[in-house]
Parts: sequence; structure tokens; C-alpha cells
Amino acid sequence: MRKKRIWMPLKYLLCLLLIFAILLSFCGCAWLGNWFERFFFDEYAGLPPYEMGKAFDYSRDFSGIEAKMSEVRFLISKGVDYPRFAALYGELTEQDLPYIAEQTEKYSLLSDLDGSHRAWYDGYVYCRDFEREVALWLIGTEELIANSAFRERYFEGMSDQEIADHIFALKGAYSEEEKALQERIEALENSYYQSNGDPYEIYPHLVEARNQLAAMNGYDNYLAYAHAELYDRGYSMGEIDRLLGYVSVYIGDLSLKAQTRLEELEAASAKWPREDRTLYINFYDRGFQRYGAKQYLDRYAEAMGGSFQSAYDALWNGGYYFFGNDTDNAYTGAYQGYFESEGVPYLYFGPYYQDVMTVAHEFGHYYHALKGRNGDFDLLELHSQGNEMLFLSYLRQHRAELGISDACIERITAYWYADMLDIIVTGAAVYAFERQCYEAADPGTIDLAAALTAALAPYGIDTKDNRYYLLENAISSPGYYISYTVSAVAALTLGFEAERDFSHAAAVYEQLCSVADDVKLTGALAAVSLGTPFEEKTYQTIQNRWQ
Repeated sequence: MRKKRIWMPLKYLLCLLLIFAILLSFCGCAWLGNWFERFFFDEYAGLPPYEMGKAFDYSRDFSGIEAKMSEVRFLISKGVDYPRFAALYGELTEQDLPYIAEQTEKYSLLSDLDGSHRAWYDGYVYCRDFEREVALWLIGTEELIANSAFRERYFEGMSDQEIADHIFALKGAYSEEEKALQERIEALENSYYQSNGDPYEIYPHLVEARNQLAAMNGYDNYLAYAHAELYDRGYSMGEIDRLLGYVSVYIGDLSLKAQTRLEELEAASAKWPREDRTLYINFYDRGFQRYGAKQYLDRYAEAMGGSFQSAYDALWNGGYYFFGNDTDNAYTGAYQGYFESEGVPYLYFGPYYQDVMTVAHEFGHYYHALKGRNGDFDLLELHSQGNEMLFLSYLRQHRAELGISDACIERITAYWYADMLDIIVTGAAVYAFERQCYEAADPGTIDLAAALTAALAPYGIDTKDNRYYLLENAISSPGYYISYTVSAVAALTLGFEAERDFSHAAAVYEQLCSVADDVKLTGALAAVSLGTPFEEKTYQTIQNRWQ
């Protein structure tokens, strides 16, 4: 039998595509052209695999540190040269530990920039493991000191019971039982991420294991443990329950209306002139530094002025920023990291995470990290989301001089407001679902599909399309997503203030980024007279904004 000739159909297909392209150019079919440009244009083709704003030194050679560790143990065993011991031990804890953490961070960053560079990934694993070994070594060393001739001088001012409690707390954090349970939790998580396991099967086992970990640490369930120990939140779980009620009453329906309005604007954009379509695509779908959107962020930083503008200018003029451009080997995501030893933050932007709004978000984290080390998760998210809302407000108020049409800025802001409202309801739904599971008498008997439906329904979220998304977040970040809800509510109120008085809102944002390291979100909001996410009037303000 003669083989079929496939080249003729392919030739006809190429001809049809050519005709299609010609028709687009001559007929001005806006929505088709827009669709083609958004989904078939590869901006990363031909780019270098990564870009560094500033190079850095890195090393996995810890031989000098290992020598100090050996000498410290020797000095403890002899118990005769305390000054030498104190000097070396001080160097290890105050200088060498941050140095080791920084090397781990640097190799991790390099691996994110180019995952095909095996030596970088191997360096990350080596540094991470060495960091863990040093942590265990320090615990053992503290116990040795407590049983040595250095005991009284090292633990000066502490009673025998206080010393015993100190050693017990250190050892308890790394007990064999807890270590084994942590390894089981990691194995369950990896079975989902690396083996594409069924989340409906994996999640009940994760809940059970995490609840066992919580019980080891004196808590009724993992959600209560994470709330107090991992996230150290400045509000109670009872206040979260109140927040969930407000979100259900005021935000669920509002989120659906915002999404409907966005869909109307998207349909209307089919009739936009080409320059508006291009501006919108370059704003949300293109690298901000390559397709013109950086000019908007430049002007915004100039309007913010002061230390904000100085930090922004310094970042893009030789600062620590990194772009991963290899769509096959670079980490797809964006984040702010910190070089511990040098004491400076940095920003990473992977493929498809280089648009101007992602940069505005991450710069909010970066700016605060320059000013302090406050670790309150809700406040950290407000720094990033608040910067987004201030940036959008600036664009709205200066659209004419920036060359942005009314129609285009309306769609830009409608998209982001719809996204912020969606963040609020999604975070609430994730938490409500987690609450059902972790507080159940027997997590293994829970009907997860029913639990997801019950969690999503009060917020107007489609059940079918969002089940796996919620499960994935519950698996990867247990108990965390409520922080996105809390911070997004606060960010919206800051955005409304920026619409009323941009200069005042900018000053408020500066204060929020400059709080002391021990301040929590509610305290920071009270200091700048912004409503908290736990007050009904805050949600009434948001609702009235859309009336």
C-alpha cells in the first residue's frame, strides 16, 4: 500500500495561516489580533538565560568554620581558656551562622536562575545540610557547656532550673519523635508535588500528621499551633471567625459583581485602538523593563519621593535584582529574599513574573526589608499589596500625562480590584475549609468534597473550578492564606485613602514600612488610623466604594 503524503495538507495549512495573518492586518480584527499577540508571542526567546543587576561572591567552603567548631569543643572539654572559648563561640553564633545562611540563600537563588546548572543546585543542598548540622551542633554544644567548667560563667545569672529548661527546649525542638514526624509530613507533601498524587487521598493523612505535631507542642490542632507558633499572629482565632462573617456578608457578592464588570470591560476592549490594546498587554503580560511599563513605576517612585525613591533608584542602578529568563530551567515565580551576612534584601523575577504589577508587589517587600526586619506575616503582605494599591491610584490620577486612556486605565484598575476582592474571599474560603478539617475528631472520615463546597458557598466561589486550587493551597501553606485576606482588606482601605489624598496615603505607607520589629498588623493600623480587618465598618466602607 502506498504511504499517505502528509506534506500537501501541511502546505495548505501554512497557506491558511498566512491568509489568516493577512486578514488580521488588513481587516483590523481586534480581538483576534489581541488574542494572537498575547498567547503566541514569546518575549523570552533570544534573551540571556538570566540577568543580574549586581553579581555576588559565594562559596561552599566552610573549612574555617569547621575548624572553629572543633576548637570550641576542645576548649569546653579542657575548661581552662574561657576568653578564647567565648571569642570563638561568639564568632560562630554572631558571624558565621549568618554567613552560612547567606551561602544557602545564594546557591538557592542561583539554582532558581538556572536549574540546569547542577553545581549550583548541589551547592544549595550542601549548604542547607551543613546549616542543619551546625544547628544540631549548637544544641549539643549548649548541653556540653552546661556540664563543663564554663557553666557558671556562660550561664551567669541563670538558675539551675532555667539552664535545664533552656537545654530541654533546645533538644525538644529537634527530638527524634518530632524529627520523624516532620519527615513524614515532608514525604506526604512531596508525594503530591513530585508524584502528582491525589490531593483527596493525601490531604487527610497530612492533617492527621500535622495535628500530631501540634499535640507534641501542646496544642489541640495544627491550625491553632500554626496561628500561635509559626505565624505569631497579633489577633485571635475568634477574631478570624468574625472576619469570615464580614467577608461572607460584604465581600462575596461584591467580588462577583467586580468580576462581571471586568468581563464587560474585556468585551468592550475588542473595539479599542491598537495602542490601547498594546499598552494593556505590556502592562500585565510583558516584562516591565522591556516593553515600556517601567516608565509608570519610575514616575510613581518619583511621586513617592524620599527614601522610597532613593531605594527604588538604587535597586535599578546596580542593586540586587535578578531576572530568570529561561522558561525551561528558571524558577517560575517572584520573591524577595535576604542576604543575612551582608544585611541586604534582593528581588527575583522568573519567567512570566516580570510584569509591572508583580514588580510593584515585590518592591513593597523589598522596601520594608531595607528599613527593618519586622516579621509579622500580615504586615509583610500589606507592604506589598499596599504598594500595588498606591501605584494604581497614582496611575488613575495621572493617566492623562502618562498617556493612558480612560478606557485603558479603567480596565487596568478593574482587573486589580477584582483580583484583590478574589484574594479576600479565596483566603477566607481556604481558612474555613482548613478549620473544618483540622478541628474534626477524625480527619480521615471527612468528606473533602462536601467540606470544600461548604467552605466555598458562603463567599459565592464556584465549587467545581476551585476545589483543587484550594486543596493545593491547604497542602502547601497550612493556615497561611488568611493572611492574604487580612492584608488585602487593609490594602484596599489604603487604596481608598490614596484616592482621597495621595500624599497622605504615601505618608501612611511610609509609617507602615517603618514600624518597629515587634509591632503587629493591628497595632500598625491603629497607629496610622486605618480601620482593621476585624471591624464591620471597614467592610461597609469597601462596599460603599462600589455602590
